[in-house]
Amino acid sequence: MNMKRIFNIAICAIMMAVCTTAVQAQDKQSKKQRMSREQLAEAQAKHIAYDLALDDATTQKFVKAFSDYQQEV
Repeated sequence: MNMKRIFNIAICAIMMAVCTTAVQAQDKQSKKQRMSREQLAEAQAKHIAYDLALDDATTQKFVKAFSDYQQEV
């Protein structure tokens, strides 16, 4: 009976350690992947310009206009 209780406590401790480590890893990963609003707006604008097959000059104008629009919103 005593050995079974020790085994159960050890399993609980291991599970808690594994869960805690997984949560910390996800938190660090999410901090690395976050973009600022300006960077996100620029990435969105470039993606839209690519989908619309705009030339380089028009893409630059569109990215600037879209970024300015997103800042105002």
